[in-house]
Amino acid sequence: MPAGQGVPWIAFMLILLKRVIDSGFISIHEIPAGVTIGKIKTTPDIIAITPRGREFIADLGIAEL
Repeated sequence: MPAGQGVPWIAFMLILLKRVIDSGFISIHEIPAGVTIGKIKTTPDIIAITPRGREFIADLGIAEL
């Protein structure tokens, strides 16, 4: 993806990405309006690879990720 672009992500799935988020490799951008079922927000947020994450991927030497 181009820098600054992201993909939709369901908020409760962030638990699975906690270590990646803590590493600074991705950033989360919450969409303020949304649908909530019970107390779980079901509207996707946006995750994007940070410059630090892009540097990590480049250091791995993997061209397409």
